[in-house]
Amino acid sequence: TASATGTVRYGTISLSQLARTPAGTQHFAELSGLLPATQYFYEVSAEGTPSIINGTFTTPGASSVRFAHIGEFHANSYPIEVGRFAPVIRNFEPHFIVESGDMWNSGGSVSDFTHYMQTSRPWISNTLFLPCYSNHVPWSGGNNLIVSHFRLPDGSPRRPWYSTRYGPVQV
Repeated sequence: TASATGTVRYGTISLSQLARTPAGTQHFAELSGLLPATQYFYEVSAEGTPSIINGTFTTPGASSVRFAHIGEFHANSYPIEVGRFAPVIRNFEPHFIVESGDMWNSGGSVSDFTHYMQTSRPWISNTLFLPCYSNHVPWSGGNNLIVSHFRLPDGSPRRPWYSTRYGPVQV
């Protein structure tokens, strides 16, 4: 993919706030001025492409957080079964999802990783997603796919574990 500048428009009623990313093939934007326990709408785009992704997210409140823990999906082997989870997870509206491994069969396979991301898009697009390593996403092989597509929440270098805080919850 070509290098592009990313843009995130977000807000509670209208997309009135803006965050930009430097040119690159991977984008991370810091959203400022967020209020606790508030639902935000967002729109993400990349300059020079027709791609626009819309969604919502809710910031953590002072004392309550909804999260889901998922694992052992093996999305490429069980796409119909995995697909059944999408509306359940989406309706639960978790603030974040901890995925504990075995998302796909082969940690080193780009096609398996792509298939998982397409299958899980209905819930990943509206929540903070915290992927973890497993025997199918080994430190020496498949973790490169996770590292190349996700930024560890604590900003740490590549490693098979991390810790982060979301509101009152430490994961």
